[in-house]
Amino acid sequence: MRTGTRRLTHLAASLLLIGASAASSSARPLYAARTSMACSRCHVDPAGGGMRNATGFRYAQDLHTMTPAEDRDPVFDPRISDGIRMGADLRGQYMQDAENELRNRSTFFLMQAAVYLAAELNEGFTLVYANDQGRTTEAFGLLRLPLEGTTLKVGRFRPAFGIEEEDHTTFTRDSLGFGAATEETGIEASIARDAALLTVSLVNGSSGAILDGNPQKAAIGRISWAPGRFGIGASGSLDTPVSLDDRIDRTYRYGLFGHLRQGILVVMGEYDRGVTDLDEGDSVEREAAFVEADLLLHPRLTAKLKLDRLDPDLDLAEIARDRILLGLESDLAPSVRGIVFVRATRQYGHDDLGRRDYGADRDTYEIVGQLAAGF
Repeated sequence: MRTGTRRLTHLAASLLLIGASAASSSARPLYAARTSMACSRCHVDPAGGGMRNATGFRYAQDLHTMTPAEDRDPVFDPRISDGIRMGADLRGQYMQDAENELRNRSTFFLMQAAVYLAAELNEGFTLVYANDQGRTTEAFGLLRLPLEGTTLKVGRFRPAFGIEEEDHTTFTRDSLGFGAATEETGIEASIARDAALLTVSLVNGSSGAILDGNPQKAAIGRISWAPGRFGIGASGSLDTPVSLDDRIDRTYRYGLFGHLRQGILVVMGEYDRGVTDLDEGDSVEREAAFVEADLLLHPRLTAKLKLDRLDPDLDLAEIARDRILLGLESDLAPSVRGIVFVRATRQYGHDDLGRRDYGADRDTYEIVGQLAAGF
């Protein structure tokens, strides 16, 4: 393992060993880590993320604190009627590239424009639908089984794997196939016991396609434990997709994740490996990792430092990359956040003689501003 990879791996492993992401891994794992609450406390989906329930709506209205605002009532109520609730998430971004003549983007980008609808048909069954910019991202029925803490989800959803970071460009998300556009169709069972959560999915493995012609299904699992100030967990998946030329490549993904909270500081991290066994006998091994530290400077202001690592093929040094992010996040108003950060990416390369070369023309620097609102 190369030096840069080894250093980041050791750092992530050290954090995990001392109790290093939110065990239930919602779309905002930072909130779960700060409050020591399971994601089901704030979201309709027990695995976390997506539509908020009444507690999640109130948490956002109270500027992401557990202290109710006595002198402020919500401007509106997301309940349409008894048993029917709506929700939404909007996130826009402006990005400016800097100090790179080969890439000079200056663009506004709509990252998310999601609308949610949930109908509680009875005490044991809820229908959930989500659409993001004209695309159905979730459509499932959630069945609460007689065994306490056990649910069964059937339909279209994003399987639970690792830390579901809000930023889908985190290398452990899109790069591993568990990002923003990788919804699957199938079934998922969740079992919650005190601080532990086990989620197991059986899905098509077709990464967003409506139909799957492959009789082999994909299996994905995640287990976590978060008793208080810390949380640890593990994820794994197995898929055997069939390509257009009938080639069968078996793909494995597995990793560890965790978080540690000490006062106003939260540190979270994830380390994943992946192996694709090609039909002709070769294999491709990849790794992805991140470590993030969030410091609460003020009840409404958080400083963020994040390190990302991606190597799509451990046998090819010239395609790995490291990334560092430094930014601030603030609750501007109830249910409205502002985020600003600078991000630098180092893309490895090689010179004409095949020697390893970083090359300033491959390094990228970005200045980003985001506005996020949701209920």
